Amino acid sequence: MLKNKLNWKDFKIEIKNTNFSNELLESKLDIFWREVIEIKLSENQQVWLLFKLQWGNSKHVTIGKLVKLNKEDKDYLFKYILTNMEDKSEYYKELTIKNMIFSYTIKKGRAKDKINFDSVNSGLISNLEYQYFHHHKLPITMDPLKYGKLLKQIDNIYFVQINRTNTAVITKNEDFNKVEFFKEGELIYEYKDHKVDNLTFVRSILNKHYTFKDNKLVILTIEKNC
Repeated sequence: MLKNKLNWKDFKIEIKNTNFSNELLESKLDIFWREVIEIKLSENQQVWLLFKLQWGNSKHVTIGKLVKLNKEDKDYLFKYILTNMEDKSEYYKELTIKNMIFSYTIKKGRAKDKINFDSVNSGLISNLEYQYFHHHKLPITMDPLKYGKLLKQIDNIYFVQINRTNTAVITKNEDFNKVEFFKEGELIYEYKDHKVDNLTFVRSILNKHYTFKDNKLVILTIEKNC
């Protein structure tokens, strides 16, 4: 009922049974933006949007929450969807996509301007301190002492208590850190943080590479066939 009152429309793009990827999202978002936003949205209007995927088995899933966007916020939406996809299970990412759906309604007035992507709690980054990766909080830092409470240090190896259940063993090298992330004593992830400069580092975990600058996620790349 609420959806009808707000005059929601579905812009559906058929996908020929393809897995989700950055390139796929970018190409289909370009179509939606060109055929809907650039034509229908004025500078003094905003669009409320829900992004959905329909898998080959006909199951629908909404990626993230409702977002309120202005005409210039396409890049923001692209990053928002990518980072929210990171919170989905690998099972979802392995499924083929049947349709990509942009559910939207146009409202009067501008949405709150987006200063940068991290200004909104996307579900992956909170308070610019943690990266949420598969429901685990990974500190956004290359300083082992900022991970939490130092339990023990042996040469360049730091044993750190992150919180009540999570600990990390960090091997610090000149240009990179190797991190072993444990939950309740069980090894969950191994990843590397590579230093670019004093403000920037790249975190490589599984087949994902996250570039953080000044504690903000600025680039996410995903390797294929990993």
